[in-house]
Amino acid sequence: MGTERFSLVIPVFNNDESLEELFAKIEKEIYDYDLSDKVEIVFVEDGSTDNSLELITSFKDRSELLIKVVKLDSNYGQTYAIKVGFSLATGEAVMTISADLQDPVFLISSFYLAYQSGHNIIVGIRAQRNDGIYRKITSSIAYKIARLRSRRLPLGGFDCYMVSKQIILNIILEHPTSQFLQGHISGINTIHTQIEYIRENRLHGKSQWTFWKKFLLLWSILFYNSFVSPIKFLKYFLILFSMFFYLLCQLVLIFYLNFSIMLIILLFSLLFLFQAKLIHSSFNEIEYKHRFDDSFHSRYEII
Repeated sequence: MGTERFSLVIPVFNNDESLEELFAKIEKEIYDYDLSDKVEIVFVEDGSTDNSLELITSFKDRSELLIKVVKLDSNYGQTYAIKVGFSLATGEAVMTISADLQDPVFLISSFYLAYQSGHNIIVGIRAQRNDGIYRKITSSIAYKIARLRSRRLPLGGFDCYMVSKQIILNIILEHPTSQFLQGHISGINTIHTQIEYIRENRLHGKSQWTFWKKFLLLWSILFYNSFVSPIKFLKYFLILFSMFFYLLCQLVLIFYLNFSIMLIILLFSLLFLFQAKLIHSSFNEIEYKHRFDDSFHSRYEII
């Protein structure tokens, strides 16, 4: 299999401390393996509040490599940024690495050579990860849960990968709200290969994976193909509870004429109804923010 060009997509969010070193390493890797005419670099700036945008724009201005800088109008999260990058990439194949220097740049040439040899999907497997104990434990638990849905997912999961652009665009089209592209990639019935690497400690900044973001990712992993949305189930469950307490309130009023008890029951009814409305609104907002459809064209600009 041959490819004239592949696209390297790098999501960027508050990475100004690592970007200079990252780009220097990427440039060296590309020129060392004579890939300068075969690679397009797509930086997707995901609503950073530091100098990340200025830095990646300067890379485009001073480098002879083909570089595209995409600026999102808000912070949509790493997966959404990657989806935007993949959609705007011009390469026949696309790959992604992180901007925090934890993923080694030798994966660029290794992935490309594997793709050239006929593999449609290449994933980077962490032979060792030099993260803290908390990250190791939570990641291990998350990927064990993920394997309940995606049996072909490697034991330790993966973050870096290269796939044909057509494969990844089909996945994005079929699963517009999913935050777990790796699970879908693992399920594709085509030629896979794995390349081992050591994931390094984070040297600059702090991880943007807050507890809430991890929770949403785990939710996406568990329920991305559910026939009945668990959120809808929870919402209707709370509404039923609200109706039950309201009816109970009427019974108390009819048979006991106890206004104090009736008021307490009525408050419970309103509380459940309010919780149902809150859950509905919150997850509608989250789904809208992460849904990847034609509306994404209004959320970015190419600099």
